[in-house]
Amino acid sequence: MIFVTGGAGFIGANFVLDWLAQTNEPVVNLDNLTYAGNLENLASLHADKHHVFVKGDIGDSGLLASLLATHQPRAVLNFAAESHVDRSIHGPEDFIQTNIVGTFRLLEEVRAYWSQLEGDAKQVFRFLHVSTDEVYGSLGKEDPTFTETNRYEPNSPYSASKAASDHLVRAYHHTYGLPVLTTHCSNNYGPYHFPEKLIPLMIVNALAGKPLPVYGDGQQIRDWLYVKDHCSAIRRVLEAGKAGEVYNVGGWNEKPNIDIVNTVCALLDELQPRGDGQHYREQITYVKDRLGHDRRYAIDASKIEHELGWKPRRDFRDRHPQNRAVVSGQPGMGGPCAKRSLQGVDGQTVCVRTQVGEASRGSGLKILLFGKNGQVGWELQRSLSPLGELIALDRHSPDLCGDLTNLQGLADTVQRVRPDVIVNAAAHTAVDKAESEPELAHTLNALAPGVLAQEAAKLGALLVHYSTDYVFDGSGSRPWTEADTPAPLNVYGQTKLEGEQAIQAVCPNHLIFRTSWVYAAHGGNFAKTMLRLAQERERLTAIDDQFGAPTGADLLADVTAHAIRQVLRRPADAGLYHLAAGGETSWHGYAKHVLAQAERTHTAIKMVAKALDPVPTSAFPTPARRPHNSRLDTSKLQATFGLTLPPWQQGVDRMLDEVSTK
Repeated sequence: MIFVTGGAGFIGANFVLDWLAQTNEPVVNLDNLTYAGNLENLASLHADKHHVFVKGDIGDSGLLASLLATHQPRAVLNFAAESHVDRSIHGPEDFIQTNIVGTFRLLEEVRAYWSQLEGDAKQVFRFLHVSTDEVYGSLGKEDPTFTETNRYEPNSPYSASKAASDHLVRAYHHTYGLPVLTTHCSNNYGPYHFPEKLIPLMIVNALAGKPLPVYGDGQQIRDWLYVKDHCSAIRRVLEAGKAGEVYNVGGWNEKPNIDIVNTVCALLDELQPRGDGQHYREQITYVKDRLGHDRRYAIDASKIEHELGWKPRRDFRDRHPQNRAVVSGQPGMGGPCAKRSLQGVDGQTVCVRTQVGEASRGSGLKILLFGKNGQVGWELQRSLSPLGELIALDRHSPDLCGDLTNLQGLADTVQRVRPDVIVNAAAHTAVDKAESEPELAHTLNALAPGVLAQEAAKLGALLVHYSTDYVFDGSGSRPWTEADTPAPLNVYGQTKLEGEQAIQAVCPNHLIFRTSWVYAAHGGNFAKTMLRLAQERERLTAIDDQFGAPTGADLLADVTAHAIRQVLRRPADAGLYHLAAGGETSWHGYAKHVLAQAERTHTAIKMVAKALDPVPTSAFPTPARRPHNSRLDTSKLQATFGLTLPPWQQGVDRMLDEVSTK
């Protein structure tokens, strides 16, 4: 058990999500949910028993003492802070209370808790304090980068309050022996960034047609660090850092602010061109410089690399085939919103994002999503929210029914929302369990899609539904086409086929995507299991007579967004499609690639496995029969929607980067 403070904010939420994606060790998450804290950042953890969220203040000594005594954490990680420089200039008191007084009270309660621990529990306990490079002050253009031995010279109320908290942490180590660790990071960017910060503010203002304010001459230099790299560094410091030490965490990406703004403008020109044909950079407006504005920050991250083997994996210039610029607080979500791109058949970028209402009828597109917290549903929230108003539900949603076992509730929800598009990402996907509960599988996979299809037909709405290669019997070696005759081997495949048929019978305006071997960085998957086992066992086995293409949920989500836009413009393109990543492999080949990639690029993963042996399906008897051939022919989809689907290895490698424990 670990105890995280500020875990609903930008960096804290990313840390919690990444932690629980990689380990089953529970997290107690304390956050006061001030303006920058957002529970929607943690929506995927709603039903996760490993995540305990508590709304509260780090300055509440009684609450802290109670939580520590109840949960007995092995570590406390302090992300909680007021962090916006402009706010600190206009209202410094909140920064004093949270960053100084709050840290003091947290240290006091942690010290009392740690003092009563015994034996190994006391020996391994750590208090990790997350701080900033701004405590070091400002650098000249030719000055060497900040090292851990630089003197403190804070120049704003924010950086001064963080410096004070750093001094308290250091003092509690040297005075009381509390085993502390401190990290100083440079400017972070990435998912769930609050829109007051530079990158998301530029994106939000640009898309809204507002000025893009740049302080002074825009030549203030910052070192940019991808937030998930920062989180991996914190995990590494917690794992192997020496008590009492300070570690600088930087991205080795020094750039003037104006260069960042121009980069954002160029990306938006590509992903979402302005309607008038002009460039977004024309919205740049230079404004009076901020009081006491530091000219340059730059981190020397050599110590953490040399002593702990960590270095950032993502360069600011990196452009993944599916790009994400995630901004918190977009319509319908209160959380993530992505602009990503796919590759067209001609090698050109196919834009996923659209203007709200561009592809919709009337005043704006309304999308109703079921299954928001599943692997596909989670990625769909990121891909669909830019299309318009997104209403995302799961079976626990309080105001609208998202429970697929409540058929009347589903119908009532559709009638109440009256969406333009219904996306059903919910299903009974436990293949073996379906054999022992066929009625539940039939309700979730067949009856519920039928109800959604009936309601969609009444409204003239588009229904999007996900199915599976398990509708086929897995014979032969040729990839299955949409015209091949289904012949399911198990209850799961049979009920998914019945769901397809129910939709096709009553709702001609549909998109049904059959896919295979789905994985995501969010939640459990085969690759994560193999990595865990490779660190526990010397000999591994994997099936070598089942073949398919591992397909990322993010790819499914991005193709879905692109297909929705096209079908709303061209209804004749509705129908059934096969959607899977390019290429093919066996489970053994999949495992072999995962382990090789981890060994090659994720050196902090300590594998003990010496062999990976291929075995037949018969070596793993299961209640439900599995198809040997899960290959899907995706030529119809690629031709219709003008896409080139990436090879499966590309998506798997990207996922491994996200879940790396490095």
